[in-house]
This record gives sequence, C-alpha cells and structure tokens, in this order.
Amino acid sequence: MIYDHLKALGKKHKNISFVQIGANDGITNDPLYGFTSRYRWNGVVVEPVKPIFERLKNNYRQLPVEPIMVAVHASETSMPFHYLQSTPEFQLPPYADGVGSFNPRRPIIVTKELKVPETLVKTIDVPCKRLEQIVADSKLSKVDLLVVDAEGYDNEILAQALPDEWQTHTIIFEHYHIPKDALDATLSRLSKMGFQFQRDRFDILATRTLK
Repeated sequence: MIYDHLKALGKKHKNISFVQIGANDGITNDPLYGFTSRYRWNGVVVEPVKPIFERLKNNYRQLPVEPIMVAVHASETSMPFHYLQSTPEFQLPPYADGVGSFNPRRPIIVTKELKVPETLVKTIDVPCKRLEQIVADSKLSKVDLLVVDAEGYDNEILAQALPDEWQTHTIIFEHYHIPKDALDATLSRLSKMGFQFQRDRFDILATRTLK
C-alpha cells in the first residue's frame, strides 16, 4: 500500500518535498529512505533523542534532507521524553529505538513484551516546537508528503498540520496506538480537506488530488 504509492510518486513527480516526524535513524522500518535516496527528495526529518539523531544525521548526510533534533508539541518548548536504551547485558532489537514517547507507558509496555528490565527506559528533557514552526523554519516551499510515527501522539501532531497551506497531497501516519475517538476526529478533519484513506494493521495512507 504505502510502498506502491511512494513508488508511483517517485515515477510521476521529479521534485517531492517531505516532512517526517519520528524519523528514528532514517532507515530502520522506514518507508521513505529508499525513495529519498533514489529520487533525492527534499525534506526535513525530525528525531528528538540525541544518539538516534546522530545516526539519522549520518544516514542522510549525502542527501538534500535536513535532520532536526526536536520533538513536536502544541504548546510546550521542552518536555520529558521516554525511550529505551540497550546495555551490554540487554541488547534491544533495532525496532526498540522507535518506541520513544511523551507517554512513559509506551516504552514500559515494550520492556514487558521483550522481557527486559524497566530500567532500560530512560527519560530526558527534549526541546519542542509546533509542527508549523518546523516547516516555517525549513527551506521547504511546500510539503507534498507528511509522514508521522509518534507512538500514539500522531493525532496531536496531525492537528497542527496545514495541508492546504502546504499543498500536501499525501499523509502517512501510524494509527495503531491512537484511541478510536481521537482517530475518528483526525480522519474527519482530513476528510473535509478531500483526503481519502487506505489502511493496514498499523498505518493509514491519506491521499488527495490537488487542483
């Protein structure tokens, strides 16, 4: 679903501009990297945890993509952020880097799934910006593609999105951890802007045709 759509975008459009929130290291379980590297899409990738951000920056060092070490929040300029960190005794699988969240329960749940100690959950204060400020500070003149993977905070981030102003025609986000009422409200808002939806177990692909 997502792969086929991005492949079609790459073939149809020479210049795609994108913003990815919750970019992790840019490669692990990432839908975009193969297309950004092949087609040299312009974009902004956002990741708040420094060790992961450094890998993200390194992975994108030769591409026209700007990595930003920040989290997205509607009102706060700094927030506690909870994530998992391996130790010599407990080496976590690569996907564990992607479960960082403002909600401390999210990484704790993953420690139980992996049967590892909760002491692997670390908490740091991270700088925060609103989504529209990140876009305004970037060199992007439009945001064709918005990708969000925020471990249940996706709806809060999408509430800050300005698809009409940014000329956005494709939004990809993880719905799996979003409460039903919040997800329904998000889909209703996007539907009023002309988006149609496809979904799989974890993600939603929202697309529309711009005039």
